[in-house]
Amino acid sequence: MNPLRLVREHAGALGVLCALVAAAALLVSALPRTMEAAYDAALAHAIGTAPADWADLTVEYSAQEFPARHRTVADFARRDARLREILPPALGRVAGGGHQMATTTGGLVLKGPPSPAGLYVNLAWVSGAGDRIRYVAGRPPGRPSTSGGLQHFEIAIVRSAAEEMKLPVGTQLEIGTVGKLRATVTGLFDVVNPDDRFWDHNRSVRAVNRVPRPGDDVYELHVTSLISAESLEVLDGEERDLRYAWVISLDPANATAREAPALPAAIAEYDRLAGVESSDAWSRFILVTRLSELLAAFLGELAGAQAVLTVVLGGLLAVALCVVLLAVQLLVERTERALALGRARGGSLRQVVAAGTLPVAVTALPAAAAGYALSYAVPGPVTPIVHAAPALIGAVVVAGTMALLAVRHRAPLLERRADLVAFRVSPVRITVEAAVVVLALGGVFLLRTRGLAGGDPFLVLVPFGLTVAVAVITVRCYPFPLRLLVRLAARRRAAVPFLGLTLAARARAFSVLPVLVLLPALAVSVFSAVVSGGVATAQRQAAYDEVGAGARVYTTGTLSPEAIERVRRVPGVGRVVPAQIATVGVGERHPMLIAVDMDAYRAIVADTPLRPPRGGGVLVPPDLVGADVTITRGGRQVRLRPQGSVTSFPGFAEVREFVVLPLETDAQVNTLFVEGEGVPAAALAAAAGARAETFGAALRAIEEEPLTAAVQLVFLVVTAAMGGYVLAAVVLALVVGGQERARALSFLRTLGLSTGQARRMTALEVAPMIVLAVLAGLGLGLGLPPALGSAIDLSAYAAIR
Repeated sequence: MNPLRLVREHAGALGVLCALVAAAALLVSALPRTMEAAYDAALAHAIGTAPADWADLTVEYSAQEFPARHRTVADFARRDARLREILPPALGRVAGGGHQMATTTGGLVLKGPPSPAGLYVNLAWVSGAGDRIRYVAGRPPGRPSTSGGLQHFEIAIVRSAAEEMKLPVGTQLEIGTVGKLRATVTGLFDVVNPDDRFWDHNRSVRAVNRVPRPGDDVYELHVTSLISAESLEVLDGEERDLRYAWVISLDPANATAREAPALPAAIAEYDRLAGVESSDAWSRFILVTRLSELLAAFLGELAGAQAVLTVVLGGLLAVALCVVLLAVQLLVERTERALALGRARGGSLRQVVAAGTLPVAVTALPAAAAGYALSYAVPGPVTPIVHAAPALIGAVVVAGTMALLAVRHRAPLLERRADLVAFRVSPVRITVEAAVVVLALGGVFLLRTRGLAGGDPFLVLVPFGLTVAVAVITVRCYPFPLRLLVRLAARRRAAVPFLGLTLAARARAFSVLPVLVLLPALAVSVFSAVVSGGVATAQRQAAYDEVGAGARVYTTGTLSPEAIERVRRVPGVGRVVPAQIATVGVGERHPMLIAVDMDAYRAIVADTPLRPPRGGGVLVPPDLVGADVTITRGGRQVRLRPQGSVTSFPGFAEVREFVVLPLETDAQVNTLFVEGEGVPAAALAAAAGARAETFGAALRAIEEEPLTAAVQLVFLVVTAAMGGYVLAAVVLALVVGGQERARALSFLRTLGLSTGQARRMTALEVAPMIVLAVLAGLGLGLGLPPALGSAIDLSAYAAIR
């Protein structure tokens, strides 16, 4: 028994095995790396696109009486170094730059330009602000002074706020009721890069903040001015309220999805450590961040993504192993005569198994290693599954070969016709199969009721278990319809149907392997197609919800009739519905006013997934329906009689309360809802002289998010791989039984069987297996999404915000 001779004689079968093993190892190693890279990119995207004051760590100093004095830039730098020193390791690895600030609060202007609702000017020193602004008038602020017993500061204000609040260079202000001070505007500046995340922490420095006065629709104007570093020497908290803050920015590039679960605990620990940094019992450092909320949302989406991909990749691994085992079966069939001869000549079972396994091992193990090595060409982090999956494939191939050979050659010259012997199913097999089915059904019930929030490994494997259960039922039920078909065919005079179906019914035990390939392959492919279709639908819904129509044009001012007419003439624009969007007062509440022709708006969104509010006339929040409502609009009181309720409006998902009115003829139009999906936003913005957003741009932004793009890529690759494995399974199933089929056909040809009849008989032999597996696979693929219910959350892919 020379293994090398077996390698030479069966090089073709070994080549097929080598290709299948290498492809399987590459797929199950590369796809997890792709997904891990997508998870990391999704976390970086979630942190990087969230407002910086949400994602970053801001430590504020709070005191009951007199806060500690930080009189110099060096004082702030030393405190910043200490706050970074106590960062837990999980946070320290993602920490980036940052800045510090000292800001006064409650800066009511007592003497200055008149304002109907009041002006508020606060003073702030912000490290790094000077490098992010450009002076357009005057000069930067200088050293403070003292005059008339009051501290006198020089301040700089952003130009847009200065123009709105009427604070030109040289304006003298008296600020504050407690800790009163004087200030002189010495300079006006513009922000160099408004998109810099630095300004998320300093919005009141970048632009004026309009705060509605309770019970009215007039606004207080708030702005924060900049002072010099020298002013810190006299900007203390003994006479005025101060806010000290140290911002530690996060570097999204250093964040990994694998470390994300540890970050919430690290944030809580840092809050505790920062709280004990104070030197007395009356003051403390407080951590202000919403990073825990961002991480909770991301981890929820990640759990849904991992659940779906566990189904897909687990199914791919199972199908790949079954196809590889089919190739092993082909090789065992081809080497059976040579190994049986060696066994009959006195070879031990160990020698026969070793001789038959060695060619498989020297082929499969290097092929698995080659696929594993090729996976390193795919970018992404290396996780345990990357190492384990190729090793598992190699081990299964070698162990499967040894088991098949040991069973086949356990006794010398053990000749029998497996297709003519009816084996009695053992009670152990029945018990195991019943347990698999019961566990799968119980797992589906638990998954639907508990979801994946607990991270239970059993629940994560439920879809795979359900696939195994359906395969067990299919294999168990496979002979029954065949026997019925054989009986029906036996009543006909034609021999081909009877012979073909009889061969199918007498198929040997290994013929169930094609069923175990076809069923999960089709199930996973159909499941991927269903999920992909659901993702596409959810993405369109999310994009339309964000825009509110095919496109939306809006401005903070007013759109003139000429601008509206120019928008109508933009190529691709259908109907245009003008609207007025504003904030009104209803008692202490400030709902959003939407004045629009609802019938016209419903007409332009009739062919979209949007569902505008029902009814017409005046629509108000549900708790205000039933009595007249008085709103403050444009400085005057307007009494309305509600005719219905509204809880949401397309395009304004972040708003919680609305008042919807018919658009009046003399209304100040500031928004246009535009019909048409393919209109460029730039053309609309240029025509209206305003801002524009379109459904197409919103949809592209959603589709290009890392997690969404990677999941769609995995679905595409897995579906293509499953198609290849289905084809390989059918071909291998025909080749494995080719020798016996050839002998049977040769005998039947001597009895007058024609070539055409032989082809039809072969088709009938394999058709029942394929048809039954296809039907079961399609049914399982279509049934998996509703069976899993809300445990599969598509918002992770649709980027629903």
